[in-house]
Amino acid sequence: TLGKDYSGNGNNFTPYNFSVSAGTGNDSLEDSPTNNWCTLNPLDQKNTSIQNGNLTVTQASDPSRIRGTFSMRPNTGKWYYEMQVGSGASYMFGMLDIAEKVDSVNGRVGYYGYNGNKVIDSSDLASSYGASYSAGDTVAILYDSDNHTVNFYKNNVDQGQITGVSDTKEFLAWVYLDNYGTAPNVHINFGQRPFAYTPPTGAKTLCSANLPDPSVKIPANHFNTL
Repeated sequence: TLGKDYSGNGNNFTPYNFSVSAGTGNDSLEDSPTNNWCTLNPLDQKNTSIQNGNLTVTQASDPSRIRGTFSMRPNTGKWYYEMQVGSGASYMFGMLDIAEKVDSVNGRVGYYGYNGNKVIDSSDLASSYGASYSAGDTVAILYDSDNHTVNFYKNNVDQGQITGVSDTKEFLAWVYLDNYGTAPNVHINFGQRPFAYTPPTGAKTLCSANLPDPSVKIPANHFNTL
């Protein structure tokens, strides 16, 4: 019944193109005024085309990059999110320091699709890590901000733990798309729809209900007009 509308006077809309089926086309999302969810940020991107409520990104020109709207601070627990690959052959999925520009080669923790390599901080430090991934695969990240480690998953298979992640940087979810013949297209899920796989124990989703309480809990007590 998603999208049903009854005016009471017979002037009723007919739902069109709504879906509650599992997967990237699910239109029944949990975002609400009392609990907002992270999305991809159209103001923090380069050379991308964004669709599907800012959860699907396609490369507009080569190369393209985009970050999420919610940050993950040090010592705030474990964070988990997924990316399903729609098309293309080259991507990097992970997170990027909030202090860096979206196209920076510094402050990154990433997992390459075309060769399975990992990157920590700089593109010059790419090294062997896990399996490659491509269209149809689902990759995920588990960022443990307390122990400063990252685990990437391909189709629910843990590719191994990455240590040496900064214990001071504040990270944003980040996607890098590169064109090797076919424009890449990927779908991000921060938890506003069901995940493809069950998150590891203790992992949190990127929504406002899971963010740390602000230092000033009632701003009107401190910034109101007197």
